[in-house]
Amino acid sequence: MRARVFRVWAALVLGAASWQPLQVQAHECAGVDAALAALATAHAQLVAVPEGEYPDPFLTPPAQHGIDASRAAIAHLVGARMACAGNETAGALQDELRRLVQPLGTDCGESCAASAYKSPPTFDVVQPDARPELLAIVAQLPIECGSDASLFVYARERDAWRERVRWQSEPYDKVSGALEAFDYRIAPSDAQGNWYVLVKDFMPWCSSTWTTIRYAALRPASEQAPQKVLLRGDASMWWGSDDVGRIRADAAAFEVRFHSYSIDLGVHNREWIRRYAIHGDTVRRVQPVANTARDFADEWVVSAWTQASAWTEPKQRTELQKWHERLRGKDMPDYSFVAIHACKDRADHVEVEMTDQRDESDYFLSVVGGAENFRLTRVAERADPHCAGKDLLESMQTR
Repeated sequence: MRARVFRVWAALVLGAASWQPLQVQAHECAGVDAALAALATAHAQLVAVPEGEYPDPFLTPPAQHGIDASRAAIAHLVGARMACAGNETAGALQDELRRLVQPLGTDCGESCAASAYKSPPTFDVVQPDARPELLAIVAQLPIECGSDASLFVYARERDAWRERVRWQSEPYDKVSGALEAFDYRIAPSDAQGNWYVLVKDFMPWCSSTWTTIRYAALRPASEQAPQKVLLRGDASMWWGSDDVGRIRADAAAFEVRFHSYSIDLGVHNREWIRRYAIHGDTVRRVQPVANTARDFADEWVVSAWTQASAWTEPKQRTELQKWHERLRGKDMPDYSFVAIHACKDRADHVEVEMTDQRDESDYFLSVVGGAENFRLTRVAERADPHCAGKDLLESMQTR
C-alpha cells in the first residue's frame, strides 16, 4: 500500500510540472511562483490519500497535513498577488487566480479519478459596488463530503492593497472542521466610519442533513489594531430543504436565518432568526426572534432566560421566570402545539396552547405583538376565557 501511495504521489508531483510552462517566465509578483509550487505539492499529497482508509468523518493525517498546507499556500498566493495588484478589475484578478491554479486539475488518470481532492481550488473575487476601495476574495478548497473556504478582504490604502480581514478554519481532523456553504456580507460604514464583515458557514458531514451553522461578525484590522471577532455564534441546523442559511448585514444590525428543530417533533423544523444590533464593538440580540406567535412561544421556551427575559412582560418577569424554568426543563423540551386562539382584548393578542409530551400537561402561553415586538405576558395551566376566538394554528405553520 505504501509503495502504491508513493508511486501515485510521485506521479502527481511530476505531473504538476504540467503547469511549469506557464512559469517559464517568473510571475512579476514576488512569491507567486513559490506559493503555486507549495500548492501543487499539497494538492499532490491530497490526491494521493487512499479512499476510505479512515471511518467517516475522520481525516487521515496525510489529508489533514495536505489541507493545512493547501490553505497556507492559498493565503500565500493571494497575499503575493495582491502585493503587486494595481487597478485591475475584480474580474481580471479572479480570472488570473483561476488560471494559475487550473493546471492542478489536469487529468491524473484512474489513480485519482475518484479522489475528492482532484479539482483545484476555485476563486471568486468581488469589488462591492458601494465599497470600491475593497476587494473580497473567497477561495474554495474541495475536500471529502464538501469544501473548505478562505476569505480575504483587502482595502486600497495609499496606493496599495492591505489585508484587513482573513477568515479561515482552524486545523481539523474531521471534515466538520471545514467551512462549508460559506457566505459573507460586508456591512456599510456607520456614522463613525466603522464597518464589519459578517460570515457564516456550516459543518460539512457525509451522512446527515442535520449539522451546525456557525457565524461571526468581524471588525477589520487597521494600522493600529488587529482583526477582532465581535461575536461568534452557532446552532443546530437542518438543510434538507437546501436552505443553507441566509445572512444580511446593515450598518447598525445583522441577521442570520436558517431552519432548525422545533419543540414540537411533528413540526420537524422552523425558521430560526438571529438578529443583532451592533453599536461600536458592542453586539446584542434584538427582535425579530420569530416569524409567528407559534414560533415565538417555541423560541421563548428554548432560549436562555438571559435572552427570553427581554421578550417577557416586565411586570411579570419574576413569575414568568419560574414558568420558563419549568417549561424549558433540563432536557430537550418535547411539546405539541394544539391550538392558537385569538383573544378579545386586542387584535395582536393570541393564546398558544401546547401539551408537554413528557407528562401530558397542558399549558397556555399568552403572546402579544407582532414579529418585530413579540412579548410573552402570561403562562397558565388553564385557558383564558377571553381567548376563545378563531384557531390560527394552521396559518402559522412553517412553509
